[in-house]
Amino acid sequence: MHSHLNVDHARPRMASPTSPPAISISRAFPRISIAPPIVDRLKQGAAVAIGVSGGKDSQAAAMATFEYLDRIGHSGPRLLIHADLGSVEWADSLPTCEHLADRLGAEFVVVRRKQGGLMDRWESRWRSNVARSVAAAAQPETHDLYRHMVGLECRSTFAFQSRRWLGDIAPHLLEPRTRDRLAMAKDKAHRRREAECRLTKPMLYVKGWPIRMLSDGEADLFAEVRLEVSTMVGIRARYLDRSSIHARYAELLDMRDSRGRAA
Repeated sequence: MHSHLNVDHARPRMASPTSPPAISISRAFPRISIAPPIVDRLKQGAAVAIGVSGGKDSQAAAMATFEYLDRIGHSGPRLLIHADLGSVEWADSLPTCEHLADRLGAEFVVVRRKQGGLMDRWESRWRSNVARSVAAAAQPETHDLYRHMVGLECRSTFAFQSRRWLGDIAPHLLEPRTRDRLAMAKDKAHRRREAECRLTKPMLYVKGWPIRMLSDGEADLFAEVRLEVSTMVGIRARYLDRSSIHARYAELLDMRDSRGRAA
């Protein structure tokens, strides 16, 4: 069997009136709330499987769980399970999980979806949704919803599927004004992509963080693109000049370095 431990980084969870009282164990690790029946199973050697993504939270949860199991004398099997997301997986996720398994001395299992990774699943679901939409468009009761969804495309300048627009599925259901707005949205989307392409690769974030400070020229270009895109799509963007962009990059780099030191 697989026993599940809930790691609480704040305070122990309160047991419900019908559940057994929770046992809270506190040491150098986060508090762990666990019901007595599970403690009994663990002491009898029940297997423990822990899902790990490679992120800091899952690593902390696995280490806290293993420390607790050692403390109660758990002698059963222990394994870490990593779900490989395919093309959208971070490059460091699998090596990090493997290193964690080696550190904890646990069996490491990688599971993968036979039909492909997460992106394949999204694309499959989208194709199904689109197919349900060329059929839904034939149902009068869905026409208002269809028009509403096309309206979202018009306002956002983003197509529902990459560059395939929902508004192209049944344009005869749209009012002339909406068809005009859709054409304008497509034009804005084209100009938005062209503007974004002016940003060079070293200026972009890597894993959600900037990699370095920008030069004055790069900051000016970044501000120009942000202003152009935000004006085009009608949003209120911040950091639209050199000084504010430099300040934001410095803030983000300091946050990234602080997290690295804490780890």
